[in-house]
Parts: sequence; structure tokens; C-alpha cells
Amino acid sequence: MNEEPTKSLSDKKSFEDRVFARFDAVDRRFDLVNVRFDAVDRKFQSADARLEKLESRSHDTKPIWERALNEILETRVEVGELTRKVVGLDTKVNDLDGAVTSLQTAVSSLQTEVTGLNSTVISLQTEVGNSKSEVGGVKSEMKEFRRELTRRLDQIQMIQLENRLSIGEAEERITQLETKLA
Repeated sequence: MNEEPTKSLSDKKSFEDRVFARFDAVDRRFDLVNVRFDAVDRKFQSADARLEKLESRSHDTKPIWERALNEILETRVEVGELTRKVVGLDTKVNDLDGAVTSLQTAVSSLQTEVTGLNSTVISLQTEVGNSKSEVGGVKSEMKEFRRELTRRLDQIQMIQLENRLSIGEAEERITQLETKLA
């Protein structure tokens, strides 16, 4: 066996510390997603205020507006349901989008680190024995995790597209109702 001491890695932080640091970065991204969610919430509150304004005008021409009011109320219920669904989905999509982006970066970084460590593992193989199989297991788990994240990101993007279409349809319907009222 070689008498030279094993060379130290340039990064003094443990693997766990680096992983936790990346999780902290994910938390910061979630905070940014919450800010975006608040902006979407304000838009829906604005739409609700516009609907309330339309309702207050309906009392001026009662016979005509009673029918319109029923339609507006039905639309409001539909918009309320859509709003709840869209807000929930948008929040989930934004959360997952930020998490997936951070995790993809982390996975790419980890893959680079694993590649660099493979040469070190080969030289330490006689002393560590099972380390190579553990690293291989981690690497395959990371690859599977990355595939799963990519699949979920694709699903999230489809849901987000559907939500945006639904929001557009709801805004178009509100605009049509406002045009009718004007």
C-alpha cells in the first residue's frame, strides 16, 4: 500500500452541508413563488371587484338586469371555482417549477461532482471497498430522480397551459359581460 496520505478535497464542506445549502436555495425560490402568487391573487380580486360593480348597476333596470344578474351570478360561481382551481394549480405549478429548476441544477452539479469523485474512488477502492457501489447507487437514484422530475415538470407545464387558457376564457367572458352592461 502506498505510504502517501490521501489528498484532501478542495471543498472542506461535507456532502450533507452542500445538500442542505441547496435545499436552502430551494426555500428562497419558494419565497419568490409566493410573491408571484400574491400578484395573481390581486388580479383575481380586481376581477371580483369588477363583477361587484356590475352587480350594483343591475338594480337600475330591474326587469332586464334580473336575467343578467342570474347569468352574472352563474358566471361568478364559475369564476370563483376556476379561481380556486387556478390559484391552487398556479401555486403548485410555480412551487414545483422553482423546485424542479433548483433540483435540476443540483442534480447537474452532483453529477459533475460524482464524475470527478469517480477517479478518487478508484484510487481509494482498496481502503473503502463498498464506496464505489454506494456512489453507483446514489448516481442511479439521482438519474431516476431527474427522470421523475422531468416527467413531473412536463405534467406541470401542461396543467399551467390549461390554467392559462381557462383564465383567458374567464377574462374574455367578463369582458363580454362588461361590454353588455356598458
